[in-house]
Amino acid sequence: MPPTTWTRELTFALNGTKVVLQEGSIGQLRLVDYIRNVARLTGTKVACGEGGCGACTVVLRHQSVTSSQLVTRAVNACLIPLAAVDGMEVLTVEGVGSTKTGLHQVQKTLVEKSGMQCG
Repeated sequence: MPPTTWTRELTFALNGTKVVLQEGSIGQLRLVDYIRNVARLTGTKVACGEGGCGACTVVLRHQSVTSSQLVTRAVNACLIPLAAVDGMEVLTVEGVGSTKTGLHQVQKTLVEKSGMQCG
């Protein structure tokens, strides 16, 4: 098992942009709170706040500790402490596509079919 190193910094990527936070600024923030209130990305919603509705879903990517393979999974950001994403990539709906950068095919289809975000 590799040795663990304590750095007093939290580093992760949010939609491809590196974020470095100092230990004291993290507190008990949830990932969803950072995304909405600090990064000001409001596509990730808070509805139930209990992980039941999926309105706060984001994608996390990280290296598996056991296999060194890239793991990609959807998570409820309202249930994830911000400190838990250290070393990970976080992808929100804004990172998938936007009207400025171009919509992803899934987003285009939702618009064309009058779909909506649950929650």
